[in-house]
Formats: sequence, structure tokens, C-alpha cells
Amino acid sequence: MIGIVGIIFSEKRRFKRLDVGLPVHLCVVETAPLRPVTKSIIGSLCDLTPAGARVEVNAVIINGLHLFYDVNNHPYRRLELTLEMPDNSGKISFQGRINWYDRKENDSQFNYTFGVELIDITPEERERLYNFLFNIKKASNNGEKKENKG
Repeated sequence: MIGIVGIIFSEKRRFKRLDVGLPVHLCVVETAPLRPVTKSIIGSLCDLTPAGARVEVNAVIINGLHLFYDVNNHPYRRLELTLEMPDNSGKISFQGRINWYDRKENDSQFNYTFGVELIDITPEERERLYNFLFNIKKASNNGEKKENKG
């Protein structure tokens, strides 16, 4: 976890975004008691930080609930995102709130993009997230070093 400090800071953001490009499952959950209130849809997790993510999806309404308006304006609703680890070591799940969303250009695979602030993640999941991000950063640094040598 020590190496995460090196990838955290950037000019405008609290954390530097790391390109992920992995599928992510998302649904709306209620937190009291914790239970899903919509079906799960699949999107693309474009980039990720310890504090948030950018996700692309084809719908912002799931089972009649708007991911931005109906989730953010309800005190017990959150967006739950589940990322399948690319090394088959399991899943990372976290809950968040959508800070912004926008319609994408017609030539995109997905219709919408949005930013999610992580607001509820267990300490164990956070540790796994830090390790995942550290490994992505390490791999991208190794790739840059190879390009500079060649």
C-alpha cells in the first residue's frame, strides 16, 4: 500500500485516474436494510481511483429508477458497482453516488458516461482496490520504461 501515494496526486484531482477498461456490474441498492432494488446491468469501468470512477453504460434508467436523480435524492439508495478482478482473484464491490453524467456521441459503444464517488467500501475491499490500482500503475510504468528503452 505504500506505493499508492505515488499514484494518488495530480494537478486538479485529489487522485490520479488510472485507465482500467474492464466490465463492471452495477445496480441500485437500498442500505437500510442492504438489498438490491434494481436488476444488474453491465457497463465499462473506464478509469478508477481510490476515491471514484468513471463508468460508461447504455442506460441511466434501471427498473424505472434514474441512476442520478432517483438514487442521489434518496437517503438510503446507492449505486453498487462490482468489478470482477482480471486475475480471477474474485470481485471488488463498492457503493457510490453519481456526481455527474452525460450523453455520449453516437459513434460510441455506450450511450452515457458518469462519474461515481466511492462512499461505502469495506476496509478489506479498499485494501484490495489499493493493491489493484498499485499493480495497474506498476504495469503501466514498466510499459513506459520499455518504450523509452526501445
